[in-house]
Amino acid sequence: MLTPSAPGRPGQQLRLTGTVIEGVEAGCVVLVDDHGAVLATVLGFDSSRYSLGSKVEITGQFDPDMMSFCQQGQLFKVSSVAILDEP
Repeated sequence: MLTPSAPGRPGQQLRLTGTVIEGVEAGCVVLVDDHGAVLATVLGFDSSRYSLGSKVEITGQFDPDMMSFCQQGQLFKVSSVAILDEP
């Protein structure tokens, strides 16, 4: 698991583990750790395919140059999702 204060280098492929939940803004999905701390705003997570509330391992990269209206966490572009546990 990666902490919010240590996001890695831009463009670096990373694996993050946590629970995907709805963000504070409509249409936003965030990944939180076991304590509820936001690890990232997840871009490219298909919530019609995967249930919110699922524990997942996502692979992708942080994109510090991208802008978003989501207002939570750093933006993380997802390249793959593995479901670890569903609600």
